Amino acid sequence: MNSRQPCYSDFLNELIKIQKETPSQHTGKKGLTDSEMAHLIGCSRQLYQATRTGKVPLGYKVVKGAIKIFPGLREFAIYFLTDSADKRAVIADTSTTTHQKPQNKILTVFKKVRDYFH
Repeated sequence: MNSRQPCYSDFLNELIKIQKETPSQHTGKKGLTDSEMAHLIGCSRQLYQATRTGKVPLGYKVVKGAIKIFPGLREFAIYFLTDSADKRAVIADTSTTTHQKPQNKILTVFKKVRDYFH
């Protein structure tokens, strides 16, 4: 039995699986288009497609939108946000105009996630 915890790629794989299995509102067929998925998540088609294909790292906007629409992804999001290799991607999506020390940026991200779940 494999007891490893979910990680970055698991979140993205689950999101893509949901996209493939969800019926399209326009055609009724199985599988949402990138445009439909982006609309549900609340991001541009370009951002979603670049994230799905690995051209840009999974970021806060996609994670937040995905767990809002697909609550089953929350478990994967928690591990995504706590995996040190992936914190950089989240920080890049939530950078502010003022310069912050790296540890303050991470705290800002975790506060946003905590507030979202409460």
